[in-house]
Amino acid sequence: MKPHWAIRKAQKAMSKTIMSAVVSIAALLLTATTASSAEFRSMENPRGDRIITLDGPIEKGDANLFRAIIQQAITAPGIDRLIISLDSPGGDVHEAIEIGKIVRASLAETWTASTRVLPPGVEVEDVPIILEGNKVAPSRIGEPLPVLSKCWSACTIIFFSGVQRAVFDNVVYRTENDRNTYPTIGVHRPSLSSEQYGELSAGEAQEVYNQMLQNMSDALRGFGAPEEFIRRTMATPSTEIDLIPSDEMERFALRTEPFFWDWLAARCGRDTDVLTDQREQELYRRYQKVWAERMDFDTSAEYWAWDEDVALVEEFGLIDAAAAYKISEKVQSWSRWVDLCQEITVRTARHEWAVGVR
Repeated sequence: MKPHWAIRKAQKAMSKTIMSAVVSIAALLLTATTASSAEFRSMENPRGDRIITLDGPIEKGDANLFRAIIQQAITAPGIDRLIISLDSPGGDVHEAIEIGKIVRASLAETWTASTRVLPPGVEVEDVPIILEGNKVAPSRIGEPLPVLSKCWSACTIIFFSGVQRAVFDNVVYRTENDRNTYPTIGVHRPSLSSEQYGELSAGEAQEVYNQMLQNMSDALRGFGAPEEFIRRTMATPSTEIDLIPSDEMERFALRTEPFFWDWLAARCGRDTDVLTDQREQELYRRYQKVWAERMDFDTSAEYWAWDEDVALVEEFGLIDAAAAYKISEKVQSWSRWVDLCQEITVRTARHEWAVGVR
């Protein structure tokens, strides 16, 4: 199942580069959540997508709560996309791994929630790309920032467990034209509570500590996190946080897990399977290239209003433009059948899992 166009557009719009920084957790205590455990909420957007939000620190018992709410969501009629929106400072590594296993088994997508901070006089409707599971908060110049969304430490295990993923940075408008972004993804080594750790001997502490690091590394690796991300996580002390902006996370987290994409292709075929002629395939590749390039450098309203034939003529010339457009229509027609097959395949597998684990 392809990521919705709004997600791709949102990622482009919110991926302005900012420097990744390692900052002291002590400096961020004012923005830390005070909840004692994660809270889960299930909602449905106008498109029929089911969004389950995870808010707060991850504690013992949260996996069982999450399993119950996701089973209920899956067995409800008409669910196509299942999205887990994450806003958590981390927490219990073992529990995060168990939640990640449920996310992967249910073939759910994962997003990082994000917060839009708006100045006085700016309404929610004036700010583009407000997504379900994300938040809006007011702000005034000279006042501390409100709580911003985050997916830190153990939360990143759950993030990587999604078969499709999207990262959204927090966006802060101090004035209508003054816009800054703050990362939601943050990494550091896991740690044990002082009560747990202090009761151990030096030898026991080393054994438990090494096992905890190994468990987290293995979980991230198993869910598709690259070695560079794992090394960066393990290189950051548990008393600090390494913040990674969304444009940098694009290198670490493929939007779709390769196994998932190949599995769906094996079941349903690919959009371009309809193009058996080599010339058609080459022309379609060129057609996709011009539009990919245009989307990269222009996501303005004018872009969406451009006439497709004009761009094709510019890229291919008058003769090839007509042929490329015809090939595109051919692919789009076949793509609708592929999309339907993929939806049925995922729904069936998801429902079988939900019923089977009761």
